[in-house]
Amino acid sequence: MRNVLAALLLGLLLWYRRGFGNILPDREERSAACLVGILQIGVMTGGTTLAMQYIDASRTVLIAYSMPLWSAVLSFLYLNERASRSMLMALCLGSTGMAVLVAPWSRDWSSPGPMLGSGIALLATLGWASGSILHRSRTWRSDLWQLVFVQLLAGAVFSLVAAVLFEVHTTSFTPTFVAIAICSPIGPSILGFWFWARALRQLSVTTASQALLLSPRHVQL
Repeated sequence: MRNVLAALLLGLLLWYRRGFGNILPDREERSAACLVGILQIGVMTGGTTLAMQYIDASRTVLIAYSMPLWSAVLSFLYLNERASRSMLMALCLGSTGMAVLVAPWSRDWSSPGPMLGSGIALLATLGWASGSILHRSRTWRSDLWQLVFVQLLAGAVFSLVAAVLFEVHTTSFTPTFVAIAICSPIGPSILGFWFWARALRQLSVTTASQALLLSPRHVQL
């Protein structure tokens, strides 16, 4: 619902401001933008949400915030971007801190739940890093709003298909759920992914992703 509503709202806004013919990006950029949306929106948001069915939210967030480390590795492999020594030291220090906070040695790994949840969260994080690398690797001619719309649309379709195939829970439209459904498409989805796409035009993925660590999170030790 979050992704579908976000794509619908942004599509209607672009239609109103620019006309129906100016909603989509250039034809040759649509497939790449769709793939970025599937990786960054469908895989990332869907994967982290699914992971929280097996592990707590703080652990899921900590795994997701290992994204700067994976982006540094992928940037080196696919974009030939070399991190400075100070950046590598910072990534190592941050990764060590995350490992301490996650504290895998204190968890009961005998049941499949923690391992499955952690694996899903890690795959979601790798999807986010891969989508960011793909976005950074291209020189886009289309407007950022058009690219974000296609990314949201692709992520919405991916999430919708996954929900139809795998979702087994019914939805209870409580006031809290409705408030989340209304606020999430505008802030975390539309504006969040626009700012992220804007940052990737100006900065390397490794540099941009380190700003994520400034976001305060409640961590249960």
